[in-house]
Amino acid sequence: MVNHEIINQFLIWLRAGHSGATVSSYFWALRQFEIWLDLRKKEILKMTMPDFPEYHLWLENRGLHSGTRYSYLGTVRTLWRWLYQQQRVNFPETLIPLPNRNDVKSHECLFPDEFLKMISCFDELFPKDLRDKTAISLLFATGLRLGELLSLNVSDMNLEMKTAEVKTFKRKNHKRQIFWDDATNCLLAKWIELRQRLLDHKNMESIALFIALDSNKFGDRLFHHAVQKTFRRIRAKCGIDKKITPHSCRHGFATLGVKNNIKLMYLKEMMGHASIRSTQIYTHLENKDIELEYRKIYSVVNHQQSQLFKNNR
Repeated sequence: MVNHEIINQFLIWLRAGHSGATVSSYFWALRQFEIWLDLRKKEILKMTMPDFPEYHLWLENRGLHSGTRYSYLGTVRTLWRWLYQQQRVNFPETLIPLPNRNDVKSHECLFPDEFLKMISCFDELFPKDLRDKTAISLLFATGLRLGELLSLNVSDMNLEMKTAEVKTFKRKNHKRQIFWDDATNCLLAKWIELRQRLLDHKNMESIALFIALDSNKFGDRLFHHAVQKTFRRIRAKCGIDKKITPHSCRHGFATLGVKNNIKLMYLKEMMGHASIRSTQIYTHLENKDIELEYRKIYSVVNHQQSQLFKNNR
């Protein structure tokens, strides 16, 4: 019972600065942790460092993928940091080992040609298509997290300046400015106008920018799973084999920023990263990019060598 109470206290604290989706993911991860604690008859506050590798082994033996194990241990570390800050445990979360992340699969990156292919598959004559095309365009243009996108209200959007202020998820009490391009702005204007006409027709009101259009949920703030379902549907329709997700737009935005030489300190703010270390991940260019740069440099050297060889003949 003590374990359950501690976890509940932590989740209540978490709700103050995080989205419902984040709290839900923490709940399910900590539910597994609580099951393990009950099986081992352990109390959270009496755990020692050797207990954590044992928990990781239990997760591995249950057949969980490396990415899931990494996420679950990361959640436990967040709980432990919260306890350590309250001086309820006697060693910091940094001493809790995490599994090797080398084999953890990341989200695929959405590249500009794939983005254009995706949005060309929508027909703006249909309200759902216009809504979803606008949402995907805004994700790719801003690098927003999905939860941040869905938290936007119509009143947040300044179409004249093409900017908005958004609450940064994963950073408590932090907001940041986002910006977008003309094409995305045009879609936003169309969607906001249509959205209002649809609400007026139903004699309803909603503050959310992106709303559900199904009859049983009409006017509600759009849910994560609806956007994820749209990505699966549009991938199949466009014939894209890559597992592109909403988060792929964020990776695509960051990768494009690095390739266009945006300074990391600026990109960090655009992404809403708490640490620049998170932003630096995107500077690890693929081998083909490195080779391309090499060829550009040495094509000049080779040309000069060829000229020198000709002159010496």
